[in-house]
Amino acid sequence: MKKIFSAHISKPSLDYLVTQLGLESEIQVSRYCTAALKDTLECVEPQACAQEISNFDLDWSEPLDSGRIVVSSSKCEREAINLAAATLSVSPNQICSVLIDWSIKQNIEEVSKVSRKLPALNKEISLTLNAAQKETLSWLVSNAWNKPEEASNKIFYAEMGTGSGKTLLALSAAKIAAKEGRRTWIAVPSLGVQKQFMGEYSKRFGRQSGLVMSLVSGRREFVSESRLLTLIEDEGKPKGGEDWTKQAIQWVDRLADKPLGADRRRWLMGSFLEHVPSFPFADNDVCITTECPADDSGVLAYEDQFNLADRADIVVMTHHYLALETMARVRAGVIGLSKDESSKALVSTLYAESRSIGAAGQKLTHSELLSLIDQKNQIFASLFDVNEVGRMVLPNRLIIDEAHLLEENFSSANTIRISVRRLPTLFSRVMKAKGIKPAEGAPTPSKLFDQLSSLCSRLASSNMPEAGAKVFLNWANPPAKDRLVVSCAEDLATVMTSFSINGNHEEAQSLRRSQYAFKKMLSAARYNIALFSNSPIRQYPQILFGSANHTSDFRMLFSALGIESTLLLSATIFLPSIGGAWSSRRFISGLGLRPEETTGMRAPPQTWLTDPVTLYMPPKPSDISREFGAGHVILKPSNDAKESDAWIKDLVTFCKWSTSTAAGGTLVLMTSYESAGKLASALSKAMPEIAARLLVSEPRVGRRPSELKAQFIDIYHSGEKPVWIAVGNCWTGLNLTDESIEPGEDNLVTDLIITRTPYALNQSISAAAKGLTAARHIQALEEAGMMLKQGIGRLVRRPGLPDNRRLFYLDTRIYEKGKKPLLNMSSALFSGYQKAGQLPRGLIKEMVGPTIKRAGQKYEMRSVPITKNDSVTGSKSPPPANLVKNQVETVKRPFGGKKKNIQKI
Repeated sequence: MKKIFSAHISKPSLDYLVTQLGLESEIQVSRYCTAALKDTLECVEPQACAQEISNFDLDWSEPLDSGRIVVSSSKCEREAINLAAATLSVSPNQICSVLIDWSIKQNIEEVSKVSRKLPALNKEISLTLNAAQKETLSWLVSNAWNKPEEASNKIFYAEMGTGSGKTLLALSAAKIAAKEGRRTWIAVPSLGVQKQFMGEYSKRFGRQSGLVMSLVSGRREFVSESRLLTLIEDEGKPKGGEDWTKQAIQWVDRLADKPLGADRRRWLMGSFLEHVPSFPFADNDVCITTECPADDSGVLAYEDQFNLADRADIVVMTHHYLALETMARVRAGVIGLSKDESSKALVSTLYAESRSIGAAGQKLTHSELLSLIDQKNQIFASLFDVNEVGRMVLPNRLIIDEAHLLEENFSSANTIRISVRRLPTLFSRVMKAKGIKPAEGAPTPSKLFDQLSSLCSRLASSNMPEAGAKVFLNWANPPAKDRLVVSCAEDLATVMTSFSINGNHEEAQSLRRSQYAFKKMLSAARYNIALFSNSPIRQYPQILFGSANHTSDFRMLFSALGIESTLLLSATIFLPSIGGAWSSRRFISGLGLRPEETTGMRAPPQTWLTDPVTLYMPPKPSDISREFGAGHVILKPSNDAKESDAWIKDLVTFCKWSTSTAAGGTLVLMTSYESAGKLASALSKAMPEIAARLLVSEPRVGRRPSELKAQFIDIYHSGEKPVWIAVGNCWTGLNLTDESIEPGEDNLVTDLIITRTPYALNQSISAAAKGLTAARHIQALEEAGMMLKQGIGRLVRRPGLPDNRRLFYLDTRIYEKGKKPLLNMSSALFSGYQKAGQLPRGLIKEMVGPTIKRAGQKYEMRSVPITKNDSVTGSKSPPPANLVKNQVETVKRPFGGKKKNIQKI
């Protein structure tokens, strides 16, 4: 069955597309007609759709006189049109033609794509907002969000606590803009949050409101049918493990062409990875690229999304795609500059001024640097039409949700990733196509291939750094431990730059991008970073290359492109400084902004976020020493193998107690897959009965967070108390809420265990670059504070929950000498919790028992006997039913000190 139809439309319809919408090329007309067919049919089930077509009151024999228009279609649409054609006794092409012509005539009064004004909402929707949403929306309106010409600043930022309703707030702000005929882009961190916005839109607004919303994602979030089938053919069944190829073929045949929930788009990477959980390669091995054929199903799905987006009031896109739209305009400026000598001279003058200041031994202030960047960006922006570049017309308003992740996602979007294992395969394919031309004096292509394969094997070998390690490849003086990797990567770069590449097919383009990165790496460009990285399971060694800083890109987006107003939303805008005072400085400077350019607010603390929670801080070493003797180390995270084993053993002891006394489910947040796996394995051995309700985040081949979340909820509904040892994005993007449970009866997650301070979770190039600066320790602490604040937000997500939540922060390093900034930060982050608990003495005794004691540089063992009365498990009193009832009393601290209102256990 063909994937395309030959359509013809009436002359008035064609004139409308060409003169009114400005669709000049055949491919533009074809894309519009493809979208018109899709919008008309909204096909989900072929038989039902065919029946609807048959019921249309249209003249199916109407002669249409345009030239042939190629129209792509989904499998569902093709089946429906062919069934309807058989019923109506006309050709499928005629049905396709009449439907498209009818659709165009419905929109014949619209103005052109660029100059059109969005229609006002045709129906008022009454929204119920909570106190934080009302206050934030009122603040926006009072600061002229809907009248940017009257605003003192056009960049707003608002901090709203986790679970306080940022999604509905963003949609409400976009609705205000739509009433004024203004379009809004909403940028979100992930496809999961896109789905959340679509669900909220369907629930609160829907089509009857007249407010049109669409979703847009980048190429990396669509699966290429041709690339996937090629990979299946090349790789076949992997050695050991589940046959992922069978799952992938079933997905292509049955699921790829169907919408993913409320999201009407098809061939989504999220759907593929959800249904092919054992897929053993990276996403970019099967995503669509610019070299994929035009009739590739993934490419057609990708193109379809833009047709609706250009007619929508609200477009919800990922941070990644926002970065692509921004960088398209930056590149347009660079290209324009190369063709305009006067502009080139102006930019050269700016750079010369900055260099002269440095040569004089002076240093530009941050404000002076931003001014130079703005002048350069204004020159760039004057060299192109901002709405003729990129895939979409720029919006009037921009809302960025989870804005604290924008820098990390911009960095990720602009990073070139070179798969060490796949590089020889790419070279081999280009070589077979006779696309490798060695430079003068270089070896033959076959010898180059041998050298390339050998070097890639060395980089992927067992004598390389441990899993998860990163090595800076363009660092002037690498540490001794990294020199082997650096030397090997430099040799690889030399080989990769010793030939030219002919051809424009997909493999040639991919190899050319890799070659570009290696050339930049060898040039040691000042503002670029090259890294060698191993994945957590050592299957995907990669070389990463990207920009160390995105301040110029942010300035282009916020200041130079003409967007009227921007709203930045996050739960972690204000963070405690080293001294413990709260500030938005890190957030503002991280996005390349000046404080005086912004208007911000911090929504008042919502007591429902903290009232149900009892906070447990780690025991102080001084208290442990006073009670059990000096030298004991418990609950101390460490990278040392021996001390790490002791830490895992302490966590097992702790989790045995906490999971047995929890009123509901437990979420354990860890910072690496390796430690999560060790804890899960040790806990299963210590508590065999927990295996059926224990979940663990695993690396790339493991179950995705969405799957684990669904399983967590299923375990809870079966009557068990689920336990999830979570890693990675679960610190920031996990919403363990089930709306089917009444808030007052919700014990889905009652315990949150934070095992260690989340240092270095941001794995982006820009974060790695900050690790090279003089302020790296402050940067690391601020990054950890942001992640810790996000992690805390996983516990309470809505008001009205039972008063039985427990928050455990177990990192005893906060009490160490020299860690005062960490203690100040954590104390400030936890200051909103009024109820403090204390770990039982018997539990601490169990951990103090056979644990490591430092004696100079030697390790000694010391045991502390545990009496029957002290043992937690041996206690005759039942586990804490008082947790559920929240019987809070004033009791004496087990280790002495002042009395405090704490949870008695």
